[in-house]
Amino acid sequence: MKSPRKSLSFKIILTVLIGTCLSNLIIGGVVSLQTSHSMQQMMYDDLLHSVTAVARDMRTNNEREVRMLQTLALNSQLMDPEVSLLEKTQIARVVTVADSGYIDVSVLDMSGQGYDKDSGEVFSAASQEYFTRASRGELVITDPEVNEKTKAVTMTYSYPVKDVGGRVINVVYCVVDGFKLSNLCMEHPMSNNRKPYVISAATKITLANEDHWKVGVEDVGKIERQNQGTSLGDHLTLMLSGKTGSDVYDDNGKRWMSVFERIPDTNWIAACSVPFSDFQEKVNRLMNYIIAAFIVLTIVSLAVVGIVIRFSVRPLRKLKTAIIDISSGNADLTKRLQVKSKDEVGDVVLGFNVFTEKLQSIISQVKFSKDDLHVAGSQMSDVTEDTAASITQILSNIERVNRQIMNQSGSVDETASAINEIASNIASLEHMIESQYAQVSQASAAVEQMIGNISSVNQTVEKMAGSFEELDANAKTGAAKQEDVNNRIEQIKTQSEMLQDANTVISAIAEQTNLLAMNAAIEAAHAGEAGKGFSVVADEIRKLSENSSEQSKTIGVQLEKIRTSIDGVVSASAESSTAFQSVTEKIRDTDQLVRQIHAAMQEQQAGSQQIGDALHAMNDSTAEVRAASAEMTEGNKQILSEIQKLQNATGKIKDSIGEMSIGARKIHETGTALSEINGVMNGSIEKIGSEIDLFKV
Repeated sequence: MKSPRKSLSFKIILTVLIGTCLSNLIIGGVVSLQTSHSMQQMMYDDLLHSVTAVARDMRTNNEREVRMLQTLALNSQLMDPEVSLLEKTQIARVVTVADSGYIDVSVLDMSGQGYDKDSGEVFSAASQEYFTRASRGELVITDPEVNEKTKAVTMTYSYPVKDVGGRVINVVYCVVDGFKLSNLCMEHPMSNNRKPYVISAATKITLANEDHWKVGVEDVGKIERQNQGTSLGDHLTLMLSGKTGSDVYDDNGKRWMSVFERIPDTNWIAACSVPFSDFQEKVNRLMNYIIAAFIVLTIVSLAVVGIVIRFSVRPLRKLKTAIIDISSGNADLTKRLQVKSKDEVGDVVLGFNVFTEKLQSIISQVKFSKDDLHVAGSQMSDVTEDTAASITQILSNIERVNRQIMNQSGSVDETASAINEIASNIASLEHMIESQYAQVSQASAAVEQMIGNISSVNQTVEKMAGSFEELDANAKTGAAKQEDVNNRIEQIKTQSEMLQDANTVISAIAEQTNLLAMNAAIEAAHAGEAGKGFSVVADEIRKLSENSSEQSKTIGVQLEKIRTSIDGVVSASAESSTAFQSVTEKIRDTDQLVRQIHAAMQEQQAGSQQIGDALHAMNDSTAEVRAASAEMTEGNKQILSEIQKLQNATGKIKDSIGEMSIGARKIHETGTALSEINGVMNGSIEKIGSEIDLFKV
């Protein structure tokens, strides 16, 4: 039985359909695998970035608290064994006034006793870890813990205080909010607003979590034991081992990815877990879009190919009718076909017209030219194959260029991401510079105020010197005016009290300067590297304060001697001559001391002026750094603008390459159709060769 005949149009459409479906399936599979891999890698990168940021922030927070404690431990009064525990506690708690982030900052003696901040009563911390380890000379950072009475969550930092000989004499500690770590975690969320968390590898207790009720309460070690032998249990065992890494595990039918990192100098593990379903939905949605696009493109391609083939094959049908007439042996060789198409099919019809025109004159020679005709058919087949090979090479080159453009697009996106991160770092730097600028301005104002106080003391001392000159003159004339002795003695006593008051003012200024130096040292420690220069200035201010305090003590001793002398003059007023001579000598000694005080205060005023000039210079440098930071920000914005333009240009190139690829595929399809036509013509030539004898000439 003869099989039904299939038209050339049907074969071409079927070939295009099969080729399109196969290519779409292959491309879809490759895109699906690549998309899944890329999304998984992206999820890992996001997890790693989030966990690393949390670990970095917590390490920075710990270093800040430790620097504050170290600065307090180096305070001269805390290092002095003669200073009482209550005075040291009051000095340490000045920090809580300057920084409200501390719940308490206090000092313990070597028996573990200290003063409660609220009640002022003595309490014992001898059994607490932050005391026992710090008293042995260690730095201690405790895990957040729940207070059994108040149910508040706190964490403690402690550091040993050593005397000049290096012996531990006290422990200084600070108490902060235990939810501070959880708040740091919440600043770095992942997809679907999932937050990182922190677990202690030593105690296996949750230290930081979005759910605050878990902090200091949730026992991860218990969860690990309950899930022993499961994928979740193995994951918790690996994470609690204290290593840094990543893991994929199953929990309640869901597949999860986790990244964890150990925070330096602690037993804390920062981690974050995200289920694969968070990104699988995006992959499925993307695949649905791709499948829909493939279906639409296939339908459009088949419609276009069908229309093109229909109009292209119409001349071939007419050609077929004419050839059948010729093959019957009774053909009308004067008949010509009309040619409207200007393509390969039109060229075939034109060739047929030329053929019929010359057929009458050459039909008799065709019998002797069969071999030449076969050679021409073979050459045409070779040319068609060469054309198909060239088109295939063009398609390959276009695909290679397309891959290079895709790689370039990925590089541009990575560059844009890196520049955005640089912009974030520049913004953080600007914030730090602003903070330093404000602190330098405050210190400069304090130094200027101190210079004003010193000037006031100088004026007081100058008045005292003038008073002593008048007193000396009165003492010389006192022998002749015995009746005025009592009044002059009362005047000397009044002026002595003025000296005592001035000495009290100097002592108070020295104490205020010492507190100012301690606060400045703490702020310099908070500023880190940027505050090293200011720390040197604060240390010089502290030394100046100590010298002023020593001078004040010396003056107090001398004033006490003057008061004793005046009392002696009053009690021995009967012996006026001897008393006046003694008063004269004491006045001369006191005048010398006052002049020495005046000279010392002038030197202190000059030193304070130098400190003020240094702070003004530091203020000017900070302003220049602020201006440079602003220029960096503006330059970074211009770079981001250029990167955006480059991304847009890359997108346009990708679209152009896609259009070139579509055009090349259409050319390839036309070449395939031409190859099939060439096969038909070769068969026709064979048939003509076998039946050429049927023509009559």
